[in-house]
Amino acid sequence: MNSKFLPCMLALLVLSACGGGSDPEPGTPTTPTTPTTPTTPTTPGTPGTPVASGSPSSPKSLSFESSNTIGADPFFNNFTYVASADERLVVRVNLAAPLSDTESARCASNPGTGSTPSSYSSQIHIYDSRGVRVGGICGEDLTFNFPAPGTYMLNFEFPSNGGGTINAASLVGVSPVQFSDSGDGTPTRPKKLSTLTGNAIGSNPFNGYYWVQAAQGESFVLGVQLHRPLTQTQKTRCASGAESTNNAQLRVFNASLSQQVAVACGEGLRFVAPAAGTYIIQTDYGVNGGTLNASRL
Repeated sequence: MNSKFLPCMLALLVLSACGGGSDPEPGTPTTPTTPTTPTTPTTPGTPGTPVASGSPSSPKSLSFESSNTIGADPFFNNFTYVASADERLVVRVNLAAPLSDTESARCASNPGTGSTPSSYSSQIHIYDSRGVRVGGICGEDLTFNFPAPGTYMLNFEFPSNGGGTINAASLVGVSPVQFSDSGDGTPTRPKKLSTLTGNAIGSNPFNGYYWVQAAQGESFVLGVQLHRPLTQTQKTRCASGAESTNNAQLRVFNASLSQQVAVACGEGLRFVAPAAGTYIIQTDYGVNGGTLNASRL
């Protein structure tokens, strides 16, 4: 290559590397660079109440419309509820691992009602707004009469049962129960009992309530066919007392669920209506479903 062109070529290479080049001709408008559209800042959310964790300082609100979830750690199993005067609360705990016969027997021996809790960790606690224990029970079922209107805290202590769910219902006033042909079996909306065909019993005793009209002196015979018959241990415990905590009961209440008329631990019950009116029958067999049969005499 002719050496006289070498300086020119080197100069061109230097200009190219440095971004040099010819300027636009005079009078030629430069196309402006389109400015980057600024990102719209995210609108900060409106400050609100933090999601309740279930801890003592951040309890969840107790729901009557759907099940309430609990875990194995009782520290996060706190629920708050504002009660009115003369209100009763019905609570059912449905555990992933239901209480064993041994656990139920321990609860029966040390129920932990009132201000003093049970010594066994299978219980429900109720505290008033001052943090004072005013009620509770060792076991999976609780009916509690609030001593005064106000805010209460419910704590569920079942550390060895894998968590589960809670169902609750409120009974307020003289006639807190709705009687219809389309009830869902809950304490406030019991199903209508049939004496002509079998009545299905599900695996959640909270939905095991039935209503029936009776004349004064009328007799009823109730019999339960369970998917899994009662064990010999359950039968032995039933023989020692009609009211038990081992999920093997038939109960009969008046129309407001305020008075128990009859109870039997086992798979059968006979009762005579003391007065004309409506009666509520509860089947309590834990997760053991089946069929409830009924006859009038």
